[in-house]
Amino acid sequence: MIDNHPELGSPLRGKKMFADVMDHFGDRAKSIQGYWRYGDNLGHFNEAVANGESLRTAARGTWTGQRAAEFGFTRVKIVQADEGVDGFKVVSALFRRE
Repeated sequence: MIDNHPELGSPLRGKKMFADVMDHFGDRAKSIQGYWRYGDNLGHFNEAVANGESLRTAARGTWTGQRAAEFGFTRVKIVQADEGVDGFKVVSALFRRE
């Protein structure tokens, strides 16, 4: 899980952390899983769905989906999508290489 908490003064940035993990695992990484219960990923996902995007397209547009695509993980499977009152409250997306 990458969660850098910049509001707490973390000097690390999520994009750098993501790149470091991918550099470490390289081609051994077979998939990337996003699991969103709060925050920007879930917010962007819900906004995209509310604007008519499919669940898979919405997942691709999240921060995690964009980082995954930078490393060739562009196939998306929605593993979990629990609806709440104002959109989805839990979403899990699995990103794999073509």
